[in-house]
Amino acid sequence: MESTIEAYCMFIGYSRSGSTLIGSLLEAHPNITIAIKLDALKYLAKNQIRTRQDLFAKLIKQSQQFLNQQCACAGCGHTFKVLNSYQGRNTELKVIGDNAAGSSTLLIKQYPDLLNRLKKIIGMDIKFIHVIRNPFDMIASEFQHTYPKRKSRGYTIQTSILRVFDQIRTMQKIKKLPFDILDVYHEELLQNTDAVLNKICSFLSVVCHSSFLTNCKQLINSDSHKSRFEVEWPPGALNSIQTEFIKYKFLEKYVNCFSEKSYTGFE
Repeated sequence: MESTIEAYCMFIGYSRSGSTLIGSLLEAHPNITIAIKLDALKYLAKNQIRTRQDLFAKLIKQSQQFLNQQCACAGCGHTFKVLNSYQGRNTELKVIGDNAAGSSTLLIKQYPDLLNRLKKIIGMDIKFIHVIRNPFDMIASEFQHTYPKRKSRGYTIQTSILRVFDQIRTMQKIKKLPFDILDVYHEELLQNTDAVLNKICSFLSVVCHSSFLTNCKQLINSDSHKSRFEVEWPPGALNSIQTEFIKYKFLEKYVNCFSEKSYTGFE
């Protein structure tokens, strides 16, 4: 099986960005295995992965375990199981990878040489998928997810703002490195599913079968969940966050994006 693998796919970016959805959709492809939330870089940083065989075995095992758990998203009750698909199995495995976008980005910041170490171990091209979602939704969702566990330690939405922008600044640096990075917008995926999945498959050099698209669209809800309307923002926070967007080219689509009608750039 290992002899047929042509590329390693790694998700980078942010927590609560929608990367789990995209990883699960790619996992449904007959030539792709994506381990959801294995966090392979964590094992590499701890020297618990030393060979390509060790890494690939962990990725395949995590892929199958996630499927056995009914592809349930912990804490949100949402399923990522694609019916009639190849999740957890393959016909011919060509692309293998890991989906732990937010954690991977923070580990790259902490250990700048990790990516070079990863490339040396796997001995093949690394294809990075950078999933981007409305930053207000990422911040709000991160706060909703984390606050119940850390409120006793003074966790606030300002903490989530700082955390997300730490990842954004790190991504700005990663995008300057000599790697293949594909920007994928969460809202665009929901509105133009076929086009986005075709773009990702082309990036990974696999065929985007019509049956694959049909199966994936069962999981797509074209109405993005707008967490930004469910939290209380500190005075002045919305304007200060919005001002930051112009510093990052990959966030330009979200300028003036807080209102309900904010996704015209993806239509």
